[in-house]
Amino acid sequence: MNTADLDVKIRPMVFLDLGDIFSVAQKIGAAETSATYKKFTLQKLFGVSTKKADSAQKPDILEVAKLIDLGLIAEAGGRTYGFVVGRQTYLAELDIQEGEIAIIGVHPDYRRRGVAHKLIDAICNLFASRGITRVRIGVDPHDKGLTSFFERAGFSGERVLYLSKTL
Repeated sequence: MNTADLDVKIRPMVFLDLGDIFSVAQKIGAAETSATYKKFTLQKLFGVSTKKADSAQKPDILEVAKLIDLGLIAEAGGRTYGFVVGRQTYLAELDIQEGEIAIIGVHPDYRRRGVAHKLIDAICNLFASRGITRVRIGVDPHDKGLTSFFERAGFSGERVLYLSKTL
């Protein structure tokens, strides 16, 4: 079965979609083996917790709005099957605006049906409509399956190693 069987449509994300995408993200988290996905979750991205509400940890609504602005939903029949959230960044060393796929997720029961490819194409088109000519995504180098998936989607590896230090 492919997305034609599901009649999946890609549309812009709105604030009311957050509950649906968190629900899909929980299903992904329960079934996921990807090291990349486990390290970077929607909760971290949006700055919220799906566990106990903590008034001191409310997300910055302007930051959430920026993420939603570059967020897309894959849905069919009013049901959310997947999502992608992008970010726009400035690379001073290259003096360019760059798009970044911050996170992409597809409900585990609906993978291998072209949903992720539709989401990637749509986010790349959204970036292109804003004059962005380069899009990247961070993938754990040990995550061969996800690396291979993005290579098949037209992404290529870079020879840059980013190091970080936790403070």
